[in-house]
Amino acid sequence: MSDDVYGIKLVDAHHSEDLHIYETIEDTELLTFRFEFARMRDRSDRLSAEITVWMEFNGQDAPPKRVMGPVEQNLLSSTWARSLAKPLQEQTPEYDWHGILSELIPTTIEHHRGFVRMTSAKQWNPEPDASPFLINPFVAASGVTVLFGAGMTGKSTIAVAMAMGVRTGESLFGYEIDPANAGPVLWVDYEAHEDEVFERDLALRLGMGKPADWHPEHELFYARMRGKFANSTSEIRRRVHESGAKMIVVDSVANARGGDAVGAEETIRLFKAMGSLEMPVLAIDHLTKQDVREKDTVTPYGSVFTINEARLMWSVQLNESASMLPATRMLNMKMEKQNRFAHKPPRGWLMEYESNDHDIISRLKITSKSGVDDLKASGTKESRIMYVLSNHPNEYITAARIASEG
Repeated sequence: MSDDVYGIKLVDAHHSEDLHIYETIEDTELLTFRFEFARMRDRSDRLSAEITVWMEFNGQDAPPKRVMGPVEQNLLSSTWARSLAKPLQEQTPEYDWHGILSELIPTTIEHHRGFVRMTSAKQWNPEPDASPFLINPFVAASGVTVLFGAGMTGKSTIAVAMAMGVRTGESLFGYEIDPANAGPVLWVDYEAHEDEVFERDLALRLGMGKPADWHPEHELFYARMRGKFANSTSEIRRRVHESGAKMIVVDSVANARGGDAVGAEETIRLFKAMGSLEMPVLAIDHLTKQDVREKDTVTPYGSVFTINEARLMWSVQLNESASMLPATRMLNMKMEKQNRFAHKPPRGWLMEYESNDHDIISRLKITSKSGVDDLKASGTKESRIMYVLSNHPNEYITAARIASEG
């Protein structure tokens, strides 16, 4: 894009699959403009986009003002730019808005329809020190990681703890994170309420021994959603762009998907949308009712389609035998699927908490645990057999003994 377009200096601020943002650079003017082309939908004879223009007063502590849109237009039509330019021309007549919008059209089309990237084997240079994990070994550095389990097992609490690690860049609760990956986290919620997420975050900070007014260097941003995630990716990208988020948490997959919980179409569409963000996504999902009853198979809602689309999957299960003490809960995590990664052994989390007079958790301490107990509680028939065999390596083991001890 040219440095000076009809009196305004424009730069490409952001380009992704269905969101394109351009911003002005004005050293002397009081105004800054931002042009957003969102919700791109491509057909054979039509490329539609929702166009919004924002105006910001430089040096003033005030939110940007929307001066146009969102207006849906066909970018392949040559007649719409003049009508859209009219309200902008009335507010700031010193700029040629028709010329500016006409200049942005071919750039947007090129970015949307062009290659994202193209390389060759000879050009590819591996980075031997680059970790495939954002949080080792729980969250992949790219793509979608699924964290699933039965209700009330603490999946969201674990996700808050992992978000704390990303926000601090510190090794917390027994997992590893590269400080270079530290940054804000965007929590996209379909189930709870912001009070619940922030209450867990506060309880966790107090459990770390921090004062109530202490906050990590990077923020936790909360976004409450209603519509399908796949229909809101441009809005999610906008939030990521504005917040600088390094990880997105989606709670939960079942509600973010919408539609048929075990069907292919909506599940694949959801995972395609999450993957198109090209950043780490931690998606929380549930066990099917059949799995909760049988406890012999471990499959989240969406069945094989969720398993196929996820890059990394961890199941979360409650170790009931280790959770009998008041205000104590032992959770176990087992890697159920991995792409590119070496398989990791089961991991355990000891959660010790205090509650206030309203039975809301007010302080939470999480400690990483590992060992054979984690294998016993991982839930599958295979893991229970392995638990008994590992405790009695030189003995004859019957099916009855496995049933009683496993």
